[in-house]
Amino acid sequence: MAGGCFNPKYQFKSFNYTYFHYRMRAILFDWLVEVCEVYKLHRETFYLAVDFIDRFLGSTTNMPKTRVQLIGESMTQNCAIKIWAGLF
Repeated sequence: MAGGCFNPKYQFKSFNYTYFHYRMRAILFDWLVEVCEVYKLHRETFYLAVDFIDRFLGSTTNMPKTRVQLIGESMTQNCAIKIWAGLF
């Protein structure tokens, strides 16, 4: 997982983001790649977090830009705990 290699338009058209631009999504996921590398998390953690973030953003109609990084880190931490506990 190298920074800057995430395709920002992947699965983007399947969700209806009102306040969230695909470039913001790409920046968030590039940052999450770096977080996963620093903390030596499993790749499944990142992929599961991407899935959870997309589902959350698809179900949310009003997501302020100030909360995007918080949502990303929360989902990644949640996925890491579930994978560590053997739930996935």
